[in-house]
Amino acid sequence: MKKEEIELIILTVNIGGESALYMKIYKDRTLVRSGCGGLPQIPVSAIAFNADPKYWEEAISMIDDEMIARPVNYQEENISTPIEYVMAFYGESSNGQTGEQAQWTKSSGIRFVLDFESTFRHPLLVFVDKFILNAVEMTNELYFDIMMIGVYGFRMDGFEQGFVSAPKTDEEKRAALSHYIGQIAANQARGWDIVKIGDGRKYKTNDGVDLISRVSNAPEGVSINFSVVANPENIDQLMKPILEKAREEKLKNPAPPVEPAPEEPYNPPKKWWEVWK
Repeated sequence: MKKEEIELIILTVNIGGESALYMKIYKDRTLVRSGCGGLPQIPVSAIAFNADPKYWEEAISMIDDEMIARPVNYQEENISTPIEYVMAFYGESSNGQTGEQAQWTKSSGIRFVLDFESTFRHPLLVFVDKFILNAVEMTNELYFDIMMIGVYGFRMDGFEQGFVSAPKTDEEKRAALSHYIGQIAANQARGWDIVKIGDGRKYKTNDGVDLISRVSNAPEGVSINFSVVANPENIDQLMKPILEKAREEKLKNPAPPVEPAPEEPYNPPKKWWEVWK
């Protein structure tokens, strides 16, 4: 298999049997991501069919032909808690599809299975770890969007044809968001900053109201809020339920009829200038 034949790169990190990261980067701009590379597992994932082409371009630029021509599958003998790194390449589809429905005929890859406390080091393992880290970092803003869509039910331009999978209950969603924020914070030494990642991102409510994220990181913790973008359409959408509720209340409790006030006879002043006194 050669570099120019690659249509799909798959990256996974599994720790103790749990998925810490799962990513698919397609040449056709499809992208799948779940997790941040740590535990607990974050049960929020998405597939985007029109992702930024820079994801593919940056990922493929780091790969060379020699790496693809020599697949590696290394596993330590004595493993207590396993950590598995996988970097797989696929290409040449037999059914003409190049996305999720493709039937790939060529593949190669690199796999390391080590003990979580292993001291094993190898230049290729360092490369795989760095490659996965770069892939996560370059899609961190995208994954923040995925979290906001999954947890809060927002909509976003670019996800009209995509899918987001998230827990069903509010409690599970809050837990997923908490784990996500914690894993971003755990990588501060690598330059991960929840404010830089998430502040100023744009979303829509299901009613079409435009929102912008406001993220802050204070000593007491991370705060994620949303401001309404001021425009006539948003005002109309926000006022609509208020006006409808007021109309329903008016129909339920109509105001009593108002009796007209009795007319008082008009007595003009005797002299016209008296009106100024």
